Amino acid sequence: MPVHHLPRSEDADTWENRRTLGQTPKESPVPASRARVPSPENSASRKPHIPGGHTDCDSLPLLFLTTVMHSSAARNLPFQKSHADHGHTTAHEENSRGPRLLCDVIELSSPSTAGKTWGYFACCGISINIYCWIHKAAERSVKLTSMEYMQAPATSSQGNILCCTCGVPIPPNPANMCVACLRTEVDISEGIPKQVTAHFCKQCERYLQPPATWVQCALESRELLALCLKKLKSSMNKVRLIDAGFLWTEPHSKRIKMKLTIQKEVMNGAILQQVFVVEFVIQYQMCDDCHRVEAKDFWKAVVQVRQKTVHKKTFYYLEQLILKHKLHQNALNIKEIHEGIDFYYGSKQHAQKMVDFLQCTAPCRSKTSQRLISHDIHSNTYNYKSTFSIEIVPVCKDNVVCLSPRLAQSLGNMGQICVCIRVTSTIHLIDPRTLQIAEVDGNTYWRHPFHSLCNPRQLEEFIVMDTDIIRDQKLGAGAGIRSNKHTLAEVWVQKTSEMDTSQQYHCRTFLGHLLNIGDLVLGYDFANSNVNDEFLNKMNPHHVPDVVLIKKSYDRSRRVKRRNWKLQEMARDRDGMDTDDERQYQDFLEDLEEDEALRKNVNIYKDASKIPVESDTDDDGAPRISLMEMLEELSLNDATGGDGADMMTD
Repeated sequence: MPVHHLPRSEDADTWENRRTLGQTPKESPVPASRARVPSPENSASRKPHIPGGHTDCDSLPLLFLTTVMHSSAARNLPFQKSHADHGHTTAHEENSRGPRLLCDVIELSSPSTAGKTWGYFACCGISINIYCWIHKAAERSVKLTSMEYMQAPATSSQGNILCCTCGVPIPPNPANMCVACLRTEVDISEGIPKQVTAHFCKQCERYLQPPATWVQCALESRELLALCLKKLKSSMNKVRLIDAGFLWTEPHSKRIKMKLTIQKEVMNGAILQQVFVVEFVIQYQMCDDCHRVEAKDFWKAVVQVRQKTVHKKTFYYLEQLILKHKLHQNALNIKEIHEGIDFYYGSKQHAQKMVDFLQCTAPCRSKTSQRLISHDIHSNTYNYKSTFSIEIVPVCKDNVVCLSPRLAQSLGNMGQICVCIRVTSTIHLIDPRTLQIAEVDGNTYWRHPFHSLCNPRQLEEFIVMDTDIIRDQKLGAGAGIRSNKHTLAEVWVQKTSEMDTSQQYHCRTFLGHLLNIGDLVLGYDFANSNVNDEFLNKMNPHHVPDVVLIKKSYDRSRRVKRRNWKLQEMARDRDGMDTDDERQYQDFLEDLEEDEALRKNVNIYKDASKIPVESDTDDDGAPRISLMEMLEELSLNDATGGDGADMMTD
C-alpha cells in the first residue's frame, strides 16, 4: 500500500505512531503544486488533536489515508493513487492489520472539521470522489449514532413488602409492619391519664390552676384548653402534641372531653400517630376567697368612695366607667351607702388598682390607713387590713357655683357665678354671661375650694317670654376661651307657677341655640332665695343674676316611653337608699341623651324588650341616641358563652 509522507522532519513519537500502524518511514517528495505548508503563525491554531496525546498535524493525513485504504479494501471502495512513486505494503502487513471500521474515518472526518480534513487530503493527493464519499458517510453515521443513543426518561416504581406479622402487602417502612399490627405492638398513649379531675368553684365560677391559682375560664375557651393541657404536661413529655380540641358535652354533665393527637418515634425510627380522648371530671371546691366571704372575714382592703352632695350623677357616671373597664370583677363585695359606695377586695393590689383608676377619671383626693389584725413574732409576719378613702369634689353637673376672685382671675377673668356643665376627670365650667369656659382639676379645686349654691331639687320651671341673640360680645383683656357649642342670648322668662301674675325675670343664658318663645326651661331663682356662701356674700349685688337657666325642659313621660336603650348596673348591696333615687337616675339618662361628649365613654345597649312607637305628636325636639351608638347585649345561647370557641362535634 503506498504511503505518502510530508516533506517535513518528524519527531520520534510521530515515527513510533506510524510504525504502530504498519507504515515505513520512507520519505517521498510531494509535488510543489499539491504541497500546502501552513504558515508558522497559524500552525498552532490549526493543529487537530490526535488520539494518544499527539498534536502534530503532519500525521493526520497519513492516518486518514491508511484507514481509508483498509476500509476500501474491506468494502471494495474505489481508491485512486495520486503518485507512482508511493510505497506498497506487504500482504502480511495488511492481513495482520485487518479492515478498520468506518467510524475511525468518521471520527477524524466529522462535518465540523471538513474544511481542514479536505486540505490535508489535497496535500496527500487523494481524489475528490474519495473525500466526498467519506464526508457523506460521516454525516449519515452521526445521524444514526444520535438516533441509536437517544435515552427515554427513567421511571421508577416502589415495590411492596409483606408485613412481618400478618403478611399484608404494605409500602416499605422502618418497622416492616402495617399500621394495625404496629398499634397492637406499641401504645404511644401509655402513661397519659384518660380521666382527670378538674376543680371548680361554684361561687365565683373559677377553675383551680395548681397549686393555688384560680382562673376565670369560659367553656370551650382557649384559657380552659390551656388549663387542661397543663394538667397533662408532666405525662406528655415523651410524645409530641400535634392537635388538641374540645368535644361537645352537655353543659350540666360535669364532664369536659378533650380530643388529643400525638406522635412518637417507635421501632426502628418509625413515627406513629394516635388520636384519643381525655375526659375531665368537674368537682366542686370552694376557693380561698369564697371561704373568707362565708366566714365574714373576707376582705383585706376596702376602698371607700365618698361625695358630699345630694345628687349621685357622678356616681352613676363612675359606675358605667367601672363596668366598661371591668374593674368590678375583682371586688368581693360592693356596698352602697348614703354618701358613697364601698368596694371590698381580697388583696391590697386590687384595691390600689381601683384607687389609681378613680384618680384618673374623677377629681378627687385619697388617704390610706392600715389596721393590724394579727402578727407572728417568730416568723415576723403581719396581717393588716388596709382602708383607702377617696373623696370626690362636691360638685355635680347642672350645679351653680361661686368661684373665689383669685381663681376666677386665674381662669381668664371669667365671672364668679358659673354653671357646671360636665364632671369627668376635671370640672367643666361655663360663664352664662360671657360664654367663657374653663376646666378645674382636682389639685386646683383643693387649693381653691368652692361649693354648690343650689342643688337640683331647687330647680324651678320657667317659660320663655322673649329672647334676643347677642351677636357681638366684647370681652375684656386677658379673657379666656369661649364656647363654640353654645349661643349667648338675653331672655325674659316667667315662672309657670306665677302665670297669674305679671312678674318676669331678665337674664343672660348660654342656651340661646335651644330656646324659643314659649319653651319651658329649668333654672335657679336667686332673686327670691336666701343663699349663704362666703364668696357670694362679698360680691356686688348688681353682678348677681336674678335667674340662672340650666337646661331646656321636655316631657319626661314621652322620653321614657320612646327610650329603646338601657345601661348595665353593678350587683351591689343597697343600704340607706333615698326615695328619689329613681328620679336622679332618670336625670342621668337624660344627661346622656343631651351630652354627646359624656356618653362616648359609656356602653349603651339596645333594649329588646321595648318597641318604640313613633307618632307625629312625640317629636317635641328632645335629643335622642341613635342606633349606631348602641351595642348589642350579649345573649348566652350556647354553653360556650361570650368567650368560648367553636365546638367539635366528632
